[in-house]
Amino acid sequence: MLKPLERKQVISLSEEIYTTGHSPLKVITHDFETYFVKNYEGRLPTYYLASEIICHYLLSIWEIPTPYIALLEINAEVLKKQLS
Repeated sequence: MLKPLERKQVISLSEEIYTTGHSPLKVITHDFETYFVKNYEGRLPTYYLASEIICHYLLSIWEIPTPYIALLEINAEVLKKQLS
């Protein structure tokens, strides 16, 4: 049986990692774990997020190793304070 994704609250933005594609955000959650958040530049609907979750679950079913993922809640105030 598949487990539902855990939800975590982001308390701090550590850094934005600049790449030629996405610019993921390195964040710290309420339980002091580090995560990387993919940024899809606010595009809606979030097909990209849905496909990431589906792929994660399919890889798990097929017993192909995949990183742990969680749904992260980011307060707009955290971004305003720490992003340029």
